[in-house]
Amino acid sequence: GTLNEFAGDWTPIFADPEREYASLRAVTGSREIQGGARFEVQADAGEAAHVSIAFVTPQVLRLRAWIDEEPPGDSPMLVEGAHRTHQATVSEDEAGVTLDSGALRVRVARNPWALTVSGADGRPVFEQRGDDRQLLGSITLPTGYSRRKDGPPQFHETFSLEPDEHLYGLGEQFGP
Repeated sequence: GTLNEFAGDWTPIFADPEREYASLRAVTGSREIQGGARFEVQADAGEAAHVSIAFVTPQVLRLRAWIDEEPPGDSPMLVEGAHRTHQATVSEDEAGVTLDSGALRVRVARNPWALTVSGADGRPVFEQRGDDRQLLGSITLPTGYSRRKDGPPQFHETFSLEPDEHLYGLGEQFGP
């Protein structure tokens, strides 16, 4: 594909032939945690993954994912106050789980895995879906993880963007 054109100089995570890829497919279990919920998710490789979603403030949520061992709760990338939690209402039905902070509503669909974050007005502001396809297959890999045979899993997200969407803070640099 298009990403393979760069392989000589830089190998994108989605085009590395030495990596094994797995996508999150279906929620097999969930339980309420402080400020949110924790999910057990089956990957298409048959492996179980874990995802936790907790509100830090009514407008900010923290999503964490892992395979075997839960990652440390702290990171130098986190801003001060990132460990606090905000009360959320958690409700379940046959199709999925909803977390509501009052300002944001997170809907996690059970099968297939999909995550939608909506504002108080009900308009989606963020979506993870596995149906980003064209005639010849996926345009992007669905949310999941990859790893080399000798390394730990590295999670990646794929999310939907509107045609006029603006992104900031991606580390782009021009010049020295």
